[in-house]
Amino acid sequence: MSVEMFAKRENYYLLILVLLCGIAFFWQLGDAPLFDRDEGAFSEATREMFERKDFISPFLNAEPRHDKPVLTYWLQAIGVLLFGLNETGLRFHSAIAATCWIFATYYFTRKFLDEESAFVAAFLNATSLFVILIARLATADALLNLFIALSLFEIYNYFADDKSKNFLNLDLRVSRFFLWIALGFLTKGPVAIVIPFAVSLIFFATQKRVVSFLKLWFNPFGILIFAVVALPWFVVQTFIDDGAFLRGFFFRHNLERFETTMESHGGSIFYYVPILFIIVLPYSFWLFRAFFRIGDARRDKLDLFCWLWFAFVFAFFSISSTKLPHYILYGITPLFVLMSKHRNDLRGKFWALSPLILLFSLMFCLPFLIEPSRVFINKAEILVTLDEGRKLLTVNFQISMALGLILVLALFFVTKRQTWQITLISGAIFAFAVAQTLLPTFGAILHQPAKDSAHFLMSNNIDNIVIWKLDVPSTSVYLQRVTQNREPRDGEIVMTRIDKVSEIKKAQTLFQSGAIVILKVEEFR
Repeated sequence: MSVEMFAKRENYYLLILVLLCGIAFFWQLGDAPLFDRDEGAFSEATREMFERKDFISPFLNAEPRHDKPVLTYWLQAIGVLLFGLNETGLRFHSAIAATCWIFATYYFTRKFLDEESAFVAAFLNATSLFVILIARLATADALLNLFIALSLFEIYNYFADDKSKNFLNLDLRVSRFFLWIALGFLTKGPVAIVIPFAVSLIFFATQKRVVSFLKLWFNPFGILIFAVVALPWFVVQTFIDDGAFLRGFFFRHNLERFETTMESHGGSIFYYVPILFIIVLPYSFWLFRAFFRIGDARRDKLDLFCWLWFAFVFAFFSISSTKLPHYILYGITPLFVLMSKHRNDLRGKFWALSPLILLFSLMFCLPFLIEPSRVFINKAEILVTLDEGRKLLTVNFQISMALGLILVLALFFVTKRQTWQITLISGAIFAFAVAQTLLPTFGAILHQPAKDSAHFLMSNNIDNIVIWKLDVPSTSVYLQRVTQNREPRDGEIVMTRIDKVSEIKKAQTLFQSGAIVILKVEEFR
């Protein structure tokens, strides 16, 4: 095939990926309200930076926030400057980071495999459920996944062509590697170092290349790049708060998260087994088939590297006491590369398409399941949320799900394409459904009440609001002011959850949306 044909095909692939990222990550980016707690907390901390004119120290409702370092807030601030203090502006950095992640996957896979494999790996990445979700959320996760992927890509680049003769050599790959882990460290801390370090140590050791590992990680010029990029903010912040951030972040939000269950986010050692197949929807069966090729790692260095990358992340977070579904995403990129490489192993349209058929069928039937499910629920806040769902899961929602189901079923009649090609088409249908219908609808069901409550307070010029037994930092974002989180006093306006109203002796209801109520407290106790 001529060079011109290769270039034409690659341009075609890149155009499709640009369109996919536009649909999956940017289309209707601001339609869903902010998700509490994480989106609300990040967004309010960024808003308070503007309010305080302090872009060094993160605060949440006027209290120091030690959850994450500063890079996410800085990048959120750029989105706010471009689009305003709204959902689009606050989420823009995640959509950009996810897009960069997709194209990094493409170029890495193209270098070590071929253009078609690169296209498939990037396509899988762009249209998997949890990748779409984190790309559309105002959090640090898309950024961290980008930097972890870039750093591990550089590690394999370095392994494949290590020409350095001593520790003092610095080539572009080493420079980029230390830049990526520095930016990752400034995004979410030690995890951006731990994963690349452990994976590379194990991989280089299996290849009897420990000296190459040492030359990479202990290159003095690379360490200098890391120090110049990552450390200045930590040093300045330490001088400002006398080390409070370091103690809160490194000990509580890192060591304690690993050693103890925080915020009830626990689970068994098998927690990530079902989660893994959920986060790659609609490609669950494709992933299942890929595991049958794990034996190839004995003969193929790229396969071994990818499996070790995934295996370390899976094992590390499985033994961690605190577990959250998105943690496993740090090891999902190599699986997309492996799934792409072995795509011709995928056989059977029914099994390949069945996850999406089941999903669309379930979503279509969901409005009919709400009323029967009430029999098994006795929590007031959940019952009220179900009522919100009944209002928002309309005929239009069902039509959208039915249309998606029909399109997927129609793929059974496509006979001139391989199973993996048909499955990719179903992934594009899925990505559009998530961006167009699923995420905005379920976002409104779960989090529109907080936004509605804020609008009620603003429209009625209620300035002094107390939030009690309710974790909704997005309210502060929508109100554009700090809110108090404490017990209310007699005569104050309080915003709380519907199941907490009975704990107040006497109050007048001013507003209710979903499970959130706004009350005027006449007598608290």
